[in-house]
Amino acid sequence: MKQEEERLLAHVQEYPSDHSQYDPLPSILVKYLYIGHFLARWGARMWEFSVGLYMINVWPESLLFAATYGVVESASTALFGPLVGRWVDRFSYVKVGLWK
Repeated sequence: MKQEEERLLAHVQEYPSDHSQYDPLPSILVKYLYIGHFLARWGARMWEFSVGLYMINVWPESLLFAATYGVVESASTALFGPLVGRWVDRFSYVKVGLWK
């Protein structure tokens, strides 16, 4: 156990912590990252908005279904978000890989 700790410590000391020798990400990669994030969030927001409109279109006499959907979605995010976040933080990528 002691040898493994020394080996890991030696490995960490090989690389400086200031990261001055490493090149920053290429600007085009950063732009693609921001564009991809923007488009993903835009799609998610459009989906959330369109589900409410669809429910209003199906049941035009009442906003109860659209409001219930919004409350359930928000409550489930507030309740289960921290649980899922802790679960993802606790396990490795391979164990969490539900999306494979």
